[in-house]
Amino acid sequence: MGHQKSASTLAAYETRLVHMRGGGRREARELTVPSSECPTLDIGIESVCKIDTLFIRKGVQRWKDLRKVGQRTLNIAGEDGSLLIGQWIMWEGSKGFLKKLAMAADSNQMGAIHTILIHAGQWTLESCIVQSINGIAMEARERAMVELRSCTVGGGGEEEYLARTGLIAASHANVSMIGGSVVFCDAAGARVMDTGRLTLQGCRVCKNQIGISLQGECVL
Repeated sequence: MGHQKSASTLAAYETRLVHMRGGGRREARELTVPSSECPTLDIGIESVCKIDTLFIRKGVQRWKDLRKVGQRTLNIAGEDGSLLIGQWIMWEGSKGFLKKLAMAADSNQMGAIHTILIHAGQWTLESCIVQSINGIAMEARERAMVELRSCTVGGGGEEEYLARTGLIAASHANVSMIGGSVVFCDAAGARVMDTGRLTLQGCRVCKNQIGISLQGECVL
């Protein structure tokens, strides 16, 4: 009897887990942060599954630790005026989209080298602002596949608000940027290095110390 009860409990837990990951539902949800269901970004990220969208209300969400996304799908969209301040790293097996979000990190205050670092993940960013102060706004490496549509990448402005570099494609990463701009960098606006590939279509690369830097066996 005890064994049967344990097996039943385990089966019920696995069923709940499948539902949490989207395996048992056909209808996607939109979960809002902050809300009574998801008062914080952490709870929102833990609550959504692969077919859901996490919607960020107007306001500032801030964290200190590196926010890691592992082998999962994560879709986040923002209301006008939503700002996420902190570092992201997307590991191999991660994928999803980020839409209408302002994302920033300050290396002077947070020690943030990157605002977003993508390791071998597959991500689409649409109408996003990705900024760094004295760091790297976005880097894709290790065969990452990244598409940016109508995004602004780089620093937050001139002088003390400059990024070091706006966008890096390295180590077999494939980055495509359609529309948008790479701006306000005190080094290169974009860097392509170590067999990385970068495609720019209808983009503005301006107000940088160097427009585009090419290193190693890379493709622009």
